[in-house]
Amino acid sequence: EILNLASLDRPEGEVIDFEKGALKESTIFTIVGTTGSGKSTILDAICLALYGRAPRYPRKKGDRNQNIEIYGETDEQEKHRLAPKDPRNILTHGKKHGYSKLTFLSNNGILYRAEWHVEFKAKKYGDANTALYAVDPTTGNETIAKWADLPQIVGLEYEQFLRTVLIAQGSFANFLNSNEQERCDLLEKLIGNE
Repeated sequence: EILNLASLDRPEGEVIDFEKGALKESTIFTIVGTTGSGKSTILDAICLALYGRAPRYPRKKGDRNQNIEIYGETDEQEKHRLAPKDPRNILTHGKKHGYSKLTFLSNNGILYRAEWHVEFKAKKYGDANTALYAVDPTTGNETIAKWADLPQIVGLEYEQFLRTVLIAQGSFANFLNSNEQERCDLLEKLIGNE
């Protein structure tokens, strides 16, 4: 589920259901559309829900600062600015709040919903908020889980996820150019032969 992220700004939001229609029938699919239609935003939204980061907003390797400060001088036309690599920049211009919610079945058999929310307050952006819920598929009841546990639940750290599961535009070469041991380690982790 996506609301007010980049060009995906319909008032009712967007829902992509991988268990219905053509997506359910296929084991492989492609995301196509014109420039600016939201293809990369879908991929960014998945990463934001799982990791609080997105390919379009790369950070320096080893940077653990999640709360990138608002910077720069403001004038009357510009009341706020974020660092260019701050993922809160994905909020659709002029909107007050947005989110990405990803519901997925993990390898441990538990259904989870990971969430990333961003809000623009009166004069500045609030901190991005994250949440994780374990969902009972029969009752719909939710139990709060630890969002910080997502890399273990998914089985991949963010950088590994970007090199194997979600290969953003122009990044396939990164996997191919990894050294043999890195590729071997990633592939073993993916197929469960660690």
